[in-house]
Amino acid sequence: MLNLSNIFCLVGGGKCPKYAPNKLLLWDDESAKEVKEIRLKSNVKNAKIKKKAIFVVCENEITIISTDTF
Repeated sequence: MLNLSNIFCLVGGGKCPKYAPNKLLLWDDESAKEVKEIRLKSNVKNAKIKKKAIFVVCENEITIISTDTF
């Protein structure tokens, strides 16, 4: 979750995926809607939300996204 807000990350994939495994969604649970959709070059393996940035670990790279843009 992002700070004390209701925003958290969702990653696509699985047996019957609704979203692609290279997509990271920021979801606002309070309003039950998508805040931001981020497409990456390779499949997402892990994501960590901090106060100032989101760290996304993919198969071939690590991406750092500033939370100031949301």
